[in-house]
Amino acid sequence: MNTLVEYMYRDTSNYKEFGSFVLDGDFEISAMQEFLLDDEFFIPERVGVKSLVPADKRIDDHYLHTLEATRRVDDPSALMSAELFIARVRRAADEGWFYENLSGSKRQAALAEGRRTGLINPVWGE
Repeated sequence: MNTLVEYMYRDTSNYKEFGSFVLDGDFEISAMQEFLLDDEFFIPERVGVKSLVPADKRIDDHYLHTLEATRRVDDPSALMSAELFIARVRRAADEGWFYENLSGSKRQAALAEGRRTGLINPVWGE
């Protein structure tokens, strides 16, 4: 049994975009909530999930998303395992969601790698 995870982006004008992805195995948000930014937010690109930020993002918008709900599904098209997702969230929390806990050279290397793989917004850290 897999888990469907629903997530949301809400911009500064309170417009919302919704998305979902499937994880292989059982997953509950509460299992890793402590690793989310302020126990609530995550940046999808940091953990291998598609961002819901619209292309017409305004300057005062942000990159933070929320995990909304989970439910068990028979869908075999999992994006990744639940264990890998949790590990990526923990790593992002350890590094700082905006890489604030990394040293200068490690931070620049992480940003460059993220841009290369398409998992990091190109304007971060500039």
